[in-house]
Amino acid sequence: MKDDEPLFYATIEGGSGAPIAPKIVIFYRQPVSPYHKPVERFLYCNNIDWLIDGKPVRFGPTSHSSLDLSDRMVELVRQPVTMKQLRMLGEAKTVEYRVCRDEAELLPEDIAGVRELVRQGEKLSP
Repeated sequence: MKDDEPLFYATIEGGSGAPIAPKIVIFYRQPVSPYHKPVERFLYCNNIDWLIDGKPVRFGPTSHSSLDLSDRMVELVRQPVTMKQLRMLGEAKTVEYRVCRDEAELLPEDIAGVRELVRQGEKLSP
């Protein structure tokens, strides 16, 4: 994970009788210096805009939290999604996203990872 660049992560929680809950998390890490505390970049602006195969797509609302580590501050922007929405990401050829003003795109191996996550998650669904 590099400093000052958003990092995409997808997960599915639940299973074993509990409802499954897919979600997307964007991590953002900033260095901390002894002379100044970094400002939480996404505290007041933490929406995620998605462009999937060139088309804008809206997912659910986001939430924000942060962690102060000794030499870094990590922000997390979470967005619950449905399995259908996660499948859409895994079936895409290109996926771009923007958190506030920071833009990034998923690499082909990221998209393949989402596709595998969906495949495994579908085994958990009742």
